[in-house]
Amino acid sequence: MLNISSLGGFMGGELSSLYCASKFGLEGFSECLGKEVAPFGITVTVVEPGPFRTDFLSSKSLTFNGTPIDDYERRRATVRDALRHWRTLYRDAARPHPLDRRSSLRSGVAPRTRWTS
Repeated sequence: MLNISSLGGFMGGELSSLYCASKFGLEGFSECLGKEVAPFGITVTVVEPGPFRTDFLSSKSLTFNGTPIDDYERRRATVRDALRHWRTLYRDAARPHPLDRRSSLRSGVAPRTRWTS
């Protein structure tokens, strides 16, 4: 079994608590499930890819509540600037998926639980 998580699965980020909570949950679920299905010869692997080009966090896939809390505005601006910076860095980067570089997954060797890039 292969579950796709993210860096948010082992490192929390400011103003991303809901996203990171879901990724931490996926990580814990995968780790426990791996132990449950191991006696049947099934392995569970979690892939935590680094940044790569997607529409994630764009206006196509992200919406905000129409009534923001003013006390957070300064922090939101900082996070927005950081996201713009990351999008600029990776806008043209078509990085290969981390599994493309992992011959052990193609060769039948049991993979370790987590892959990070």
